[in-house]
Amino acid sequence: MEHFGFWSILPPFLAIAIAIGTKKVIPSIFGGVLLGGIILSNGNILSGISKTFSIILNVFKDAGNTRTILFTLLIGSLITLLQSSGGVKGFIDKMEFVLRKKDSSSKKLFVQFAALATGILIFIETNVSILTTGTIFKPVFDKLKISREKLAYIADSGASPVSVLLPFNAWGAFMFGILTAEGIGSPMKVILEAIPLNFYPLSAMLLILFIIYFNVNIGPMKKAEENLPISQTSNLTNKNFVDKKGGKAYRMVLPLILMVISMPAFLIYSGWSSAANVGGVLSKMLEAFLHGSGSFAVLSAVIFSLLFSIALYRFENLLSWKAIAKDFFTGIKSMLPLAVLMLLAFSIGAVSRELGTGLFLAEHAVGHVSTAFLPAIIFIAAAAISFSTGTSWGTFAIMTTIAIPVSNSLGANIPLTFAALLSGGVFGDHCSPISDTTIIASLASGCSHIDHVKTQLPYALISGALALFLFVGFGIAFN
Repeated sequence: MEHFGFWSILPPFLAIAIAIGTKKVIPSIFGGVLLGGIILSNGNILSGISKTFSIILNVFKDAGNTRTILFTLLIGSLITLLQSSGGVKGFIDKMEFVLRKKDSSSKKLFVQFAALATGILIFIETNVSILTTGTIFKPVFDKLKISREKLAYIADSGASPVSVLLPFNAWGAFMFGILTAEGIGSPMKVILEAIPLNFYPLSAMLLILFIIYFNVNIGPMKKAEENLPISQTSNLTNKNFVDKKGGKAYRMVLPLILMVISMPAFLIYSGWSSAANVGGVLSKMLEAFLHGSGSFAVLSAVIFSLLFSIALYRFENLLSWKAIAKDFFTGIKSMLPLAVLMLLAFSIGAVSRELGTGLFLAEHAVGHVSTAFLPAIIFIAAAAISFSTGTSWGTFAIMTTIAIPVSNSLGANIPLTFAALLSGGVFGDHCSPISDTTIIASLASGCSHIDHVKTQLPYALISGALALFLFVGFGIAFN
């Protein structure tokens, strides 16, 4: 694969610059895709426009992308049904009952830790974790006058680190396959050995715990906490909430539990054919789990949860078929902006791959380096690629093909090198305004996308600086 030199980094950086300057994410990313199409068409504007729309349409050629976009739309339908059933209201009532005997400061502490714990428990899929945490806790955060930016930070910076640190999910299967392709004989051993060396996710999680417990708000987050918008303090009840037969928490909790526990089941189902020659039921299930399709699992899980919700609400005679149909399409409509953003995020990722953006950055970041500083260089390179392309997974795929061979040739510690590229990918993803998880966190939490980026950035930089320091230290120690 070749790259377009300096031109290869212009489209993603243009998208980032426009997004920060205008706070308009959709036109910003589209502008980056358009510039990429023109570059790929050798500067011909008309051909570039045609190429741009071809790139966008080709997103749907990838079944995984299509399933992810469909999942995004259907999760909107599920959320709307959970609200209309009174399930969300019932959950909030339960939370208020628990909080009733606590003073103001302990209430805020409890709710923030509860939001973080929810995200951690749904480690099986990052986007589901972020969407669930944001949706459930947004009304509670509003009632306690905690900023939605803080909720977006907890949901976003709590989900990705846990997903990377606990590899028994779609991410683990993805990295297992990439390491196998790079000739690593025991990929799961490398993945597990990299966990205690994965310094950015570990420092990010520790920082979240510190921020919540000591209520430390710095920079833009401090301003957000001190200046809550009127809409967040005056309209605390969602207009979609109903109180038919009283709000019941189980109407929300049961569908969500079913969705979460069915994901690994569908992951195993989708990877079962890959485990045909593996002996033993448990070994076969683990092999199938590691090779299953993450996009198939999350889409199937949300459909399963939707069908269960509809059956439950009809059985209780809670919602009519007409009301269910209305809520179904209302939910899809509410998630259309997110679906468009994800479509464009996939598109700019495709542009970056065609232009060789990641390869260009990796070549200039890695180069000829000493073994001692290789982990730190790989961390920086992965962060730059992830920030520029808005995808940690794409960064893992790009950097693994470079970092592992370089580590082997220099005799470096493979788990440390692998941990460095994982840390850099997540770090850049947390800082990037064109990252899909950043976009989802802001929309699910109901805050401005750029405000979420700006309020999260100082904390990401603190964790990133600590991780870089540790990679330098451990790189020297392991040399």
